[in-house]
Amino acid sequence: MTTKPNVITPQELAAIRERAEKATPGPWKLINYDNGFAVYASEVEMISDWYYENGFTEENAEFIANARTDIPRLLDEIERLQERWVYAIENAEHMADVLVPQDLSDFYRDVARYLRRIERESDAE
Repeated sequence: MTTKPNVITPQELAAIRERAEKATPGPWKLINYDNGFAVYASEVEMISDWYYENGFTEENAEFIANARTDIPRLLDEIERLQERWVYAIENAEHMADVLVPQDLSDFYRDVARYLRRIERESDAE
């Protein structure tokens, strides 16, 4: 059984980035107390706090504290990889157009077609 990738649309990425930009600036700091955790954006600005008695774990608190800097970094990396993907397709098409040996030209044209097919399939999902 093949699973389809969970494709994030450009609109979803923009919404995620907008939420990240609206959040209190980071980095956030996790403080561990005797009875729970708190995440602070500064010495005096608490983002939230949680208590052991409610079943909250240090791992969850650590995830939340780091999300403030992790999410923008991940969004930037997605954008960088998308730009490289477009470059790879364009470069393959260019190589197919400029190469004289037909077998290499055909190879690059096939690569470009393959990359575009993958792109179309992921857009359709």
